Amino acid sequence: MDYRWIGEHLASHGFVVILYSVPNRFAWGVSERVDGFKEAINYLELKNNQKWSPLKGKVDLSKIEISGHSLGGGASVAYIPLDSRVKTAVLLAPYLGSVEGNLTLINIPVQLQIGDMDSMFYKNETDLSDDNDSTPYDYYKNLSTQTKEYIQIKGGNHFQYSESPISTLGSFLDCKANISQEMQQRIALRYLTSWSYYFLKNDSNYYTYLFGETVVKNLNNQSISMLDIKIPSLNLSMGSLGKGCVNLMSNMWSDDDENKTSATITSLDIGNFLRTTGNIIFEFFN
Repeated sequence: MDYRWIGEHLASHGFVVILYSVPNRFAWGVSERVDGFKEAINYLELKNNQKWSPLKGKVDLSKIEISGHSLGGGASVAYIPLDSRVKTAVLLAPYLGSVEGNLTLINIPVQLQIGDMDSMFYKNETDLSDDNDSTPYDYYKNLSTQTKEYIQIKGGNHFQYSESPISTLGSFLDCKANISQEMQQRIALRYLTSWSYYFLKNDSNYYTYLFGETVVKNLNNQSISMLDIKIPSLNLSMGSLGKGCVNLMSNMWSDDDENKTSATITSLDIGNFLRTTGNIIFEFFN
């Protein structure tokens, strides 16, 4: 019930969605939630093959996406390396705890979202040079996948991803959000839905909402406060600069070594990205 706002929205776009409840919702750990992912996918397989099931033949079992909030996000990270049926994932303010090491085992496309007022488990990320390994941005950086996206919702907090009655405790445990729950969920759905269309339905029309001009406009109009994208193939004209990061606010390129040497970008063929005044880090591969 806490996440019907996600399930009903995706179902309205033609996705088959299953939401599960853990036996003990207050259990501190990911084991029950990991079991939930496994049994949920098994259930979809069963119903897809069951003679009288309304889902018979309607589930594309080659395109499974999982998503989780908080401990559910941690359970997603724990589960992905265990099940090759999972092809992509969306993590909503994930609490990773003991499963942080699994980040290096993940090789499917992953989107990580968080509100920049989230202080439930970590401080918000404002300093990209911060070496504090407890920040969500550090979690994102440790993901070994070649395709990933980090989205920080401006004014959002941890609890507004959930519609649980206990989420009202957020005013005591979390920083107060600067936007409404409806607005945070609307922004979250924009990127979650686009991710699902792009990676599950192979719909290239959603590229702009994730990696192109439209998402940059969202950064400019400040619905998101930070964006980081890593995808393996872009039409970049970078000469011999090789792999690195592009900070489009300063129009500077920096490599990945400890010295962080920089060079000015003279040619970058990614459309209107250079018009941004926000904070984007764009990692690429030649």
